[in-house]
Amino acid sequence: MKTIIFLYDYSYLNESIEKKCNEYYKILIVQKNKFKDSETKRKIFDEIIIVDDIFSLEGMSQVMSDISMKHDIYRIITSYENTIEVAGYLRSRFHIPGIDYETSILVRDKYKMKALLKDNNIVTAAFDYISDIDSAKLFIHSHGYPVIVKPVNGAATKATYKINNEEELKRFHTNNFASKYLIEKYISGKEYHVDAVVQDGIVMIQSVASYLNNMLDCIEGKNKIGSIAYPGKYLKKGIVADMLKINQKVIQSIGIKNSVCHSEFFVTPYGDIIFSEIAARIGGGPLISPLVENTQGVNLYDAVIDVELENKIIISESISNDFIGFICFNSENGEIKAISNKKDFAEMEGLVLVQIDKKVGDTIQDITNTTIRCGHIILKDSDFSSLENKLIYAFDKFFVEVG
Repeated sequence: MKTIIFLYDYSYLNESIEKKCNEYYKILIVQKNKFKDSETKRKIFDEIIIVDDIFSLEGMSQVMSDISMKHDIYRIITSYENTIEVAGYLRSRFHIPGIDYETSILVRDKYKMKALLKDNNIVTAAFDYISDIDSAKLFIHSHGYPVIVKPVNGAATKATYKINNEEELKRFHTNNFASKYLIEKYISGKEYHVDAVVQDGIVMIQSVASYLNNMLDCIEGKNKIGSIAYPGKYLKKGIVADMLKINQKVIQSIGIKNSVCHSEFFVTPYGDIIFSEIAARIGGGPLISPLVENTQGVNLYDAVIDVELENKIIISESISNDFIGFICFNSENGEIKAISNKKDFAEMEGLVLVQIDKKVGDTIQDITNTTIRCGHIILKDSDFSSLENKLIYAFDKFFVEVG
């Protein structure tokens, strides 16, 4: 029996794994301090291997060597950002099909990614590596404030800063520079995400969605985290169509052959499209796949499995002509004393799904990155502005009391 290795416990894939991987021996490799065991996981996976450091290339190579002594390793599957590079390294070292080490570095190291794409005539913000305050000042001398500073291999807007002046730069310098950062010129404009499925080097589907607010502003200014996806009929002309063409060129330039991809772009007030970054994984955890499934007819969790196993991508015929969007429910520091429930939203027009992730007694925290939330709601409507208003209404309707 052929064996599939799953790196990291990415629970959103579980249903698709159960549905599509029955004929394979399934091994889940997880990080010791991050793994929560359960009967469900033991039913899905034939074997669970717990390691001290899932990000150690040599350590993981030894684990793979041990597995290969007993099993015929067919594929390595992961959709967790921080294990993309590990999976690429292991594929290259053990000659397993899929995204190789070189390509995995290009989708993780934002400097190398942007440098390659700049060479392929794709417009990005001005950027550079910085490793100390002097290199940051040199970049700012050439490009001015404001600038964005973030880890070269970051995700979910973690440890990402907008620096507006020298005082803020000094503050950043005091607390950071433990690792190498990317600095780039701040782009004033609207932020979009493009989600795609690539199989055998062909872009099978693409979805475009507009963030309600730019992601960094959501962290720094407590703006609402959400986005609205466009139905297919809006993807054939104008800025959106141009963005899709650029995204295809990004995918081809990097050399992504089989993957679900999540890209981000900015559109300036002058209509210029600026590439931001791309990831070879599902974006947004549970948030974005329902949008893509409604507008493009593809379940992204299924697609993660299908592109790796060389299955045909199934595109549903029941595609919605409506806009569909999500908004995340706010989180604050403290222990929950009272919180909304699903019934509070049951009568909302266009309701697709509502999820409350927290309960009374849970300890929650302020939003410091885009993965922190108390839940979310997904709604649809035939009109963009109407849907945006509904999402904001749902956000305002949600309550959480902490003490």
